[in-house]
Amino acid sequence: MLEAEDAVLLSHLRKNSRIKLTWLSRETGMPVSTIHDRMNGPIGRCVQRYSCVLNNSEIGFNSRATIILKVDKEQKQEISQYLERYPNVNSLYRINNGYDFMLDAIFPQMVHLEEFVEQLERKFRIKHREVYFIIAEVKQESFLSDPQAAAFTCGRMKK
Repeated sequence: MLEAEDAVLLSHLRKNSRIKLTWLSRETGMPVSTIHDRMNGPIGRCVQRYSCVLNNSEIGFNSRATIILKVDKEQKQEISQYLERYPNVNSLYRINNGYDFMLDAIFPQMVHLEEFVEQLERKFRIKHREVYFIIAEVKQESFLSDPQAAAFTCGRMKK
């Protein structure tokens, strides 16, 4: 389980992954050496990767959808591999409750997204599908991004 102090450090990193350790030290009251040790220990194990978040419309990709699929049992592996390699699939998840996959797909225009779904249906035995076009992004990647709420979120402190 994540320590409250580590949650606070992670929340600062979620806001700005290029933050200086000296600034973190001033904000948290922890010595720089302690922060460094935590970054190379428990926090380092929590961070999967450092990446940038794109503004898709600024680069010409205006259509986004969440697609939920129920596929033929014998094709699960094949469709999973196909979707993992497909360049417009941003995220892919295995899910339950009657469905097999949920994916986030991003395309320049809605027509391209619809062609992708039709292509999936021609190529694989899709038993059922749901397509939800994203109208607006309300909240994104904000878990553990508020240093004041981070310790509370991890159940270590009362708010």
